[in-house]
Amino acid sequence: MKITSYAYDAATHCPRCAENYARHRGETPDTFRIGIPTYESGYCDTCGAAYGNAPPTCRILSVDAWRTPDGGWEWNQWFYRGHVLLSLCDMPKRALFRELRKLDFTIPAGKCDVEDDGYNLVITYGSARQPILALEYGAVE
Repeated sequence: MKITSYAYDAATHCPRCAENYARHRGETPDTFRIGIPTYESGYCDTCGAAYGNAPPTCRILSVDAWRTPDGGWEWNQWFYRGHVLLSLCDMPKRALFRELRKLDFTIPAGKCDVEDDGYNLVITYGSARQPILALEYGAVE
């Protein structure tokens, strides 16, 4: 059976994060030093990546954007807000908003829309289309 994750420091991590952890500590990344091999499905406590048979996830970001002189928006800064199932990116707009509200994200009714920039699914607010949230599906491997 293939090793899908490693448990160390009371957490479970994907093989890549476990290897990075071992290198950071100056150790050789092998199964005896980086933790106890596990054979389960789940999500990495460091990067949120899915391992085993767990459904993939993507990061959700809150966006701080500035208005540009030509009327568009430029992302000034974004903040990591957590991970959501990647399957949310394939949902119709209303279903997506309903699921995000269940996760305690504020999505004003009737005032938001969804845009796809090829890397993020961006939730925009109002007629000015100000970006407020983004689902970063482009970073999923």
